[in-house]
Amino acid sequence: MAEGSLSAEPQESDFKPASERYGSRAKQRGQLSRAERAEALRKLQESNQLGLKKHFVLERKEDLSRVLVGINGFGRLGRMVARAISRHAEVDVVHINEPYSDLDYMAFMYSNEADRANDTGPRYSVRCTDGEDLLFMRNRPITVTRAREPSAIPWESSSVQYVIDCTGLFTTKAVANAHLRGSVRHVFIAGPSQDAFPLIKGVSELTTSEAVISNGPRAAHGAGLLISTLHHTFGVEAAAITVIHAGAGERGNAYGMGEKTRIDPSGTGFRSCHEGRLDIIPTWSGVAPMLASALPSLHGRLSSICFDTPAFNVSVLDVTCELTAKTSLSQIAEVIRASTPCMAGQISVRDDEVEPDSIRNDPCSCVFDLRSSIQLSSSFYKLVAWWDNDWPYCCRLVELMVDLHAIHRRAALEQETQEQMLPESVGT
Repeated sequence: MAEGSLSAEPQESDFKPASERYGSRAKQRGQLSRAERAEALRKLQESNQLGLKKHFVLERKEDLSRVLVGINGFGRLGRMVARAISRHAEVDVVHINEPYSDLDYMAFMYSNEADRANDTGPRYSVRCTDGEDLLFMRNRPITVTRAREPSAIPWESSSVQYVIDCTGLFTTKAVANAHLRGSVRHVFIAGPSQDAFPLIKGVSELTTSEAVISNGPRAAHGAGLLISTLHHTFGVEAAAITVIHAGAGERGNAYGMGEKTRIDPSGTGFRSCHEGRLDIIPTWSGVAPMLASALPSLHGRLSSICFDTPAFNVSVLDVTCELTAKTSLSQIAEVIRASTPCMAGQISVRDDEVEPDSIRNDPCSCVFDLRSSIQLSSSFYKLVAWWDNDWPYCCRLVELMVDLHAIHRRAALEQETQEQMLPESVGT
């Protein structure tokens, strides 16, 4: 079979199922049964009260040294998620579900888009073995399936821990729940959702209690970083957020194809049926509601609207806000610069004549444009920020997933440490 942009030749050992390649050490060394573990933990609690302790090693149920990801939908957004994953050495894509494209096309499109983005990361290659078509990345095989419903995708066969749904079709919690089977811990919806739990990297408080998570609207990430920085430093009395969205790359034809899944409770979605033309289309924005849920102290103080424009890639935020404390544009820029170390790669400041083309492939969700911003008074400002439509969005999604995995891993290590301190009677 023809290859895309080829990586190194895969080895025979790479053809093992993911469940074998990433299986836990417990399967090799043996593991206590569930009843034995329960009895051991009961005795541990008793021994802690008596002060009796002894080291007794229990193997983990799961190897958490790597992050194993499955992607549902390998269109433009899915391919960008895969590119973002390739930046993290500890994260592996082990399963892709794509019902509408063959493997040669998938490998070609990924490599072609990566080349145009000057991305020097690893590429996918296509290989056929024992009658099974596989994608390869970093010499590791990726299982590809063509199921059209989440419930039919065999994530568990590849030991997938996290599913990223990039289809734009399965955006409700009830439907996305169908991904949660076997080894799958969380499902990330790459888009807004009416009822899934929203998380914004750098703004929301991380929690592992929600299995289905929405990454929200693209603009919410840049707006959230900007407004939360202002609110924590100066206080925000009110803010009106205008999103100038580069929608040409996502538009359907004149009959509105591709617009069926848009979440638009305002009822203005019919105007989107003309998005095949070179028009500016006002539409509902979910930015303000999502920020209000992430920053409860700003509930009722935020509003947002979006204008879809015929631009192709780079979008703009226009945030008109009233601050509690008096300040200046230069001080606002300094505060954003000061926040950069803890938000590295997420927010930055530009003090030059920004051209949209220079923002392409910038991983920052918010590039604050100091020269385009306006100070109306010491507490009233019109702030401008740029972002590349999809690339920073996918980077934040993958970073969020890695952060949640780190929480799971710490919890597992703490549990293992506790289990290592078992009473003497358990070992005899």
